[in-house]
Amino acid sequence: MSVKHPVISVTGSSGAGTSTAKVALEHIFHRENVTPAIVEGDCFHKFDRLTFKEKSKEFEAAGKRLSHFSDEANLFDKIAELFKSYGETGKGKARTYVHDDEEAKLYGIDSGKFTDWRDIGEGSDLLFYEGLHGGVEEVRPYSDLMVGIVPVVNIEWIQKFTVILQCVVILQMRLSIIFYHVCMIMFILLHHNSVIQILTSNVYHWWTHLTLLLRVMFQHRMKV
Repeated sequence: MSVKHPVISVTGSSGAGTSTAKVALEHIFHRENVTPAIVEGDCFHKFDRLTFKEKSKEFEAAGKRLSHFSDEANLFDKIAELFKSYGETGKGKARTYVHDDEEAKLYGIDSGKFTDWRDIGEGSDLLFYEGLHGGVEEVRPYSDLMVGIVPVVNIEWIQKFTVILQCVVILQMRLSIIFYHVCMIMFILLHHNSVIQILTSNVYHWWTHLTLLLRVMFQHRMKV
């Protein structure tokens, strides 16, 4: 526990609302003129994206399961070391996990990898951790305020189902458009002899024929 260099930990499962709580606390820090040293829990995963996939296959082959919650996939000792060091000195070491291409451009490394470990905390008033493992046994003795976020309903699964439904709707729309145009082409081929003559004429001018076919389709569609 530290009065001079307090450590605040916001922890919870993916989709529970930790990011929302993080934003709310950042507004409070700004309002109170407090400078936090912010650390994202992803940086304490043991494996980068590619290595994690390889390790997952190894665990699966052994009849086990590896996830980002697993002890074997995280550096709990590093989190505890950071909390302890910051509480004593106001400084510590952390790194950044690069999530996407936008962050990759910012940090100059590939997406799915970690930056090098770096010193943090210089000039800060407190350490603010947000992630999955801010409440594990190893770090509890060094946390001054620990906030656990648990939703009333499983928001994570609601988010996943929402994404799935959006994909299904988009797929249905695209299939409907394709089906519509196929029907239009079949209708025109069956009812317009001129179009058949166009399609069976000189192949060298296929682009002109295709343009004309599309024009006929469009005109027929406008009439309908």
